[in-house]
Amino acid sequence: MSTHTTETHADDKPAATGAQIAVAEPTEQLVPVERAVKGAAMSLGDLDRAIAHYPELIRAEVAWLQGFFLDHCKSNKSALRVISEQLKMEKSEQWFSNLMLGYNFTDRYASGVWKQGGRAWSECVELIAAMRRYALQIEQTGRLPFVRTPTYHCISDFITARMALAAVCKIGGITGPTGGQKSACYKNFRLLNNHGRVIHIEAPADGRLTKLQAKIATAYHVTKTGIRLRREDEIRAQVNETRCIIIDNAQELYQQGKGSEQPAFNWLR
Repeated sequence: MSTHTTETHADDKPAATGAQIAVAEPTEQLVPVERAVKGAAMSLGDLDRAIAHYPELIRAEVAWLQGFFLDHCKSNKSALRVISEQLKMEKSEQWFSNLMLGYNFTDRYASGVWKQGGRAWSECVELIAAMRRYALQIEQTGRLPFVRTPTYHCISDFITARMALAAVCKIGGITGPTGGQKSACYKNFRLLNNHGRVIHIEAPADGRLTKLQAKIATAYHVTKTGIRLRREDEIRAQVNETRCIIIDNAQELYQQGKGSEQPAFNWLR
């Protein structure tokens, strides 16, 4: 039996598709890039707050790019440059840095450079759309195609309803027989809404709150450790209206003998 738990909701807007761009085949060229020296670590929440002033239409695209930068590129801007080169839309490391750190749509650029529908805006949206397709292809390489069964549609509809901005109840549970495709459905849902918007973790086998928090912190690239309350505050700083947390096998969080005082469930609530 497994349980899906969501703590937040999202605006559920479709990603911009942009122009149709040929996606490069995955190559081994990315391996040495990911091992290169990385810059200062930043959490997903840090990056998200940096672009709070961006227009809504492009903010969602850049937020995805930030998550891709942390998850796939391991905080290495060189990897972003290499991927953009493979997609025949090369941008410099400085371009990516300015975009993700919130320098665009400020006095740093002349008025009108990032006008909606303009060249800079269009190139950005088209590049991120191509990177989305590239990321999806990378995730699916070497795997059997996922079949969207009625179980998947049921789970997807349930999670999407909980993520809606107007949803009153934003936490829910899904139960079913072992081997019923639940975990595979969660992973595919995360894949389609990946890199920050939805995270998927496995509940710790002993149900300890500290281990659960550590897994969530890792998913959000929170590096601070130490005092428990400081770690909790840092995790809360990551969670906003665009985030969804899926906890697989959440029944493991229940601790016998504690009755209604369940540390993990009380914290999630």
